[in-house]
Amino acid sequence: MIWKSKEYIAEKTNQLRGIINRSLIIVQFTDSTVIDSFVGRKLKMAEILGVNCGIYRSIELSEERALEFLRSLIIQNPSAGIIVQLPLPVGWNVSEFMDTLSPAQDIDLLTERGYGAWLAGAGFATPPVVYAVATALDQAGVSLECKTIVVCGHGKLVGRPVCDWLEMQLLPYSAIDIHTDLETKKDLLVNADIIISGTGSPLSITPNDIRTGVILIDCGTSSDAGVLQGDIHPDCAEKAVFMTSTPGGIGPLTVLGVFENLRAGIQ
Repeated sequence: MIWKSKEYIAEKTNQLRGIINRSLIIVQFTDSTVIDSFVGRKLKMAEILGVNCGIYRSIELSEERALEFLRSLIIQNPSAGIIVQLPLPVGWNVSEFMDTLSPAQDIDLLTERGYGAWLAGAGFATPPVVYAVATALDQAGVSLECKTIVVCGHGKLVGRPVCDWLEMQLLPYSAIDIHTDLETKKDLLVNADIIISGTGSPLSITPNDIRTGVILIDCGTSSDAGVLQGDIHPDCAEKAVFMTSTPGGIGPLTVLGVFENLRAGIQ
């Protein structure tokens, strides 16, 4: 079964439309099909919800000038939610850019202060991908208790927050990353009840890697000749009892999580 989040998002947007009295600013320093897709989803959601949204595409700036520009925006818009769209250009200091945001502005939860507050059970925000994964699993009607859970990838945007979320619930899991040897990877995947993948490696999980009855949550997005693809091959749906689609599954839910944080941060 392949699940799309369209109906759920339509229901939630009806609840949120017109009640978020806080503006959003998106700053983009790199350009690609995938990034443009991410930004486009946020702009569309802002329009649907009636949120005032400004987009700043500053592709040609040096790192120093880009940081100055971001700091200026932050000072001028202290009450806005601000998204610094990742990835930044290769070699740039991501932490320095993210940590210029105040916790109130950090609706993507990418600053150390904001992320640390969430880990401590404080603050107003939840990592958007955690919101998305939790929502998808809820829609699948599955409990995580007594399940063999595998998380693929340990990046800042998906793997790390998902793993931390599982640990916060005292749920055991196994993690696969670039250092995991092939045999271990195969063994973990084929025995998993639930696989949550966010590696950005297109179609890297195939039907041969999984068992019948598995639940597949695809958080990966990559582009091949302008076509967006997930980590999980569509043919896996024949063996899965529940599988999120890419595009149309976790991505839009993650965007919705951003706007839930924007709403929650209203003082």
